[in-house]
Amino acid sequence: MTTVTTLLTTLATKLAEKLMTLVVLPGLLLLATAFAGSLLGHRHPVNVRHLVDEVNRIAEAAGGAPAATLAVVLVALLLAAVSAGLLAQAVGAALRWLWTINPDRRPFTDLTKWRRTRWAELDQNYRAAQEDVEQTRIAADDTRAELAAQPDSAAARTAAEQAQERLSRAVDMAAPIAARRNRIASAQPSRPTWMGDRLAAAETRVRGQYGLDLPALWPRLQLITPDGARADLRSAADAWNRAGILAGWGLLYLLVTTVWWLAAPIGLVVMLVGWRRGRAAVAALADLTESAVDLYAPTLAEQLGVTVPAGTITPALGRQITEQFRKGA
Repeated sequence: MTTVTTLLTTLATKLAEKLMTLVVLPGLLLLATAFAGSLLGHRHPVNVRHLVDEVNRIAEAAGGAPAATLAVVLVALLLAAVSAGLLAQAVGAALRWLWTINPDRRPFTDLTKWRRTRWAELDQNYRAAQEDVEQTRIAADDTRAELAAQPDSAAARTAAEQAQERLSRAVDMAAPIAARRNRIASAQPSRPTWMGDRLAAAETRVRGQYGLDLPALWPRLQLITPDGARADLRSAADAWNRAGILAGWGLLYLLVTTVWWLAAPIGLVVMLVGWRRGRAAVAALADLTESAVDLYAPTLAEQLGVTVPAGTITPALGRQITEQFRKGA
């Protein structure tokens, strides 16, 4: 009985700490910003003296308030902070959905088409640049071979140096093109957003390499994944959720601009940080998911009674396993 009580107390303490850190404190900060902004207004956005005078005036007016009234105000403030936190979580979930949206309607299809066209253009330029790199490398190899045959020839040495310079310039020209292309997507875009593409790419790569359907595979694969790997996956998923919530807080800060325009840069910065963290979390989650499939899918197949030749799942075998997962559905 004592052990159960201790466990429940520990869980309650951790839950209270998490609630305070993720919900109450950010909510109180948002309410404080809204309160200060409403006092400053658009006419005195950074007038600290005006803010102090207004706070003193409110404090003097509330100086004679009974303790019960102050207690009610405090409870209302905490409830408002919790409500703001829950709203931020809901907004964060909506933003995560929007970041990975894939509807078959405009304007999202237009955005996907534009991203695909831009990616194809950069990919074509990169392939052309790579061809130039290969041709330049062949020429550089030839000049180095001539220099090796004539080590005392000044002309051969000069030609080899010039060829190496041309090769370095060609490589330097190709790298930025690849970087711009990969900023759009790591493969041909199929979603309106980078995050949606990154998650879709994991599913496409798993299907192409192993013939496995990732949505059907994943619940079963998690059951046999070691604790360490499962903790990494859970950490990446938590980071993804927190990024959405952070961006949700940023959106709520933008609402304060109705009374205080200086809240706009605060909200935009918070949203930008949340978005950047979301991209990093999605990339980590997709990489970890693919890694889990690479490492543990053969083990899962063997536990299902499927023989895996040489420990590698072929596309044909993967399709057979997928049919088993779906149970004919």
